[in-house]
Amino acid sequence: KKVINVDEKIDNQEGSTSKQEDLQILDKSPVLLLETKGLSGLPRESDTMQVYKYIARRMKEWDKTDVRGISIINHQRNIPPLERNNRNVFTKPQIDDANSNDITLITTWNLFLLVRGMVKWNWNPEVLQDLLYRKGVLSKIPTNYLPVGKVVKYWKNLNVIAVKIDDNKIQKGQRVGYVTAKGYFEEYALSLEVENKNVIDAISGQTVGIKTEYSNDIIVKDTLVCIVMNKNE
Repeated sequence: KKVINVDEKIDNQEGSTSKQEDLQILDKSPVLLLETKGLSGLPRESDTMQVYKYIARRMKEWDKTDVRGISIINHQRNIPPLERNNRNVFTKPQIDDANSNDITLITTWNLFLLVRGMVKWNWNPEVLQDLLYRKGVLSKIPTNYLPVGKVVKYWKNLNVIAVKIDDNKIQKGQRVGYVTAKGYFEEYALSLEVENKNVIDAISGQTVGIKTEYSNDIIVKDTLVCIVMNKNE
């Protein structure tokens, strides 16, 4: 995979060169231009849209239109990650502008969690790469995760979670993934129970009990539950 550190390239050139994007990803079309920012607060429009001027500049320089931008924001960098405002980093106008201009908005914390999940659970790197080519706010859901529902209750004495199935279905023995504020956790659904009866699957509209190895400080109410798929499924 080809990634160019533009700042390093500029430093090695003689004479003055105007500020450019920080990185270029040349894996495939479109070319991605990355601009990173560390901020003490939340990003302003000038922070999230700065990469746009580099897109126009590169389109003209390279005589091509398949160029897109990624704005990577390390917001509230002086605050521990779990204490930051991680739910509402970007405003609606910023998100609308990103969608209109084919720009991807990423926080360093969400990117870190995705990369750590990839390493920990041995995901195919393409499940993250695919997300980088989508406009708007970077999804927290890797492309090998199929959402099925959310946790509605945790029985601590049984280590069982209740999951309301909203989409698709879950089958006994499938591998499930949990999207949490602390990262990604996976396990096999070795037992399913609906209305106090053991079942082999649960469908949309049902609430299913699943035995879990994780504690209730990790799997909290409203945790998103997904089926973990192979990349080629």
